[in-house]
Amino acid sequence: MSLVTASLAAVAWVSIGCNQENAPSTPNSVPPFWESTGGPTEGGSVLSIAIDSGEYAFAGMENGAVFRMPSEGGNWLQVASLPPEVRALVINSSSQLVAGTGANPFFSNDTGNTWTQGTMGLPGYPNSVLTFAIDSKGDIYTGSLFYDEASGGVSRSTDNGASWTLQGLSLRHVYSVARNSIGTMFAGARGGFPAVQGGVFRSTDNGISWSLANSGLPDEIIWSLTFNSSGHIFAGTDGSGVFRSTDNGENWIQVSSGLTSTILRAIVINSIGHLFAATPGGVFRSTNNGTDWLQLNTGLIDISIMSLTIDSPGSIFAGSETAGIFRSVESTVP
Repeated sequence: MSLVTASLAAVAWVSIGCNQENAPSTPNSVPPFWESTGGPTEGGSVLSIAIDSGEYAFAGMENGAVFRMPSEGGNWLQVASLPPEVRALVINSSSQLVAGTGANPFFSNDTGNTWTQGTMGLPGYPNSVLTFAIDSKGDIYTGSLFYDEASGGVSRSTDNGASWTLQGLSLRHVYSVARNSIGTMFAGARGGFPAVQGGVFRSTDNGISWSLANSGLPDEIIWSLTFNSSGHIFAGTDGSGVFRSTDNGENWIQVSSGLTSTILRAIVINSIGHLFAATPGGVFRSTNNGTDWLQLNTGLIDISIMSLTIDSPGSIFAGSETAGIFRSVESTVP
């Protein structure tokens, strides 16, 4: 275990007008959907966002910085400088903040002030963590980047990150992992070698064994996987928009009507089933299970959105490529 000392830097929340080149204009008659949180802008793109039980919002940055802000608004404070890039942030069942970086996961018990590195049992060293999923028992699953024969795949920890076991899909980049309410896991993977099969994989035994669940999907990176309350699964692709499966991954259909940007960096869903998609062309919302999508860019300074998350009251946070994090002016839940 290594300890990362927190660093301190504050960024004030200020109102920023819509003045960036190519950003959408906001007609006077249309109230903005988004407002700027005033940062963080130091550290490059906002690759990940997490919200704890209601006190803080956290941002993971391209350069490895982690920032913290009171979730109701205030100042962004840099609390850590971790290895680049912080592609995943999650709160685990022990209320720890967990960061996935280019050099293994890191854990904080004190809202980001101090960090420990968890490596025992992870394949390869360092292990570049691309995504996290947590099941109902609190077990943590990682999807990792492949760079040699001892890396990549899906790993699992049953002790809050103290130790890890490789579950499968080695020799693959695993960009997305999700688990539904009946315990089936899905992973979006890309082969590290041309002969290694990629696509969406499914596991019904906690990741011990995997089978392809690709019927109807394009041969592309699957950046995001998410479920709705009916068990329908949505996959965000690297150029073909959104695909939906209503039969636990057996078959997929494209549901991208209205999407003018078809690289899906993230998909999230709120408590009433509305879907939100992050793309290089802004944020899109679907209120009919993905069938149709409407762009929601009013108030955004930078429309290239890298990450999304929704807090418990239903406010949505969007991490941009160059202008920090934006927050919906109102809750997305009536």
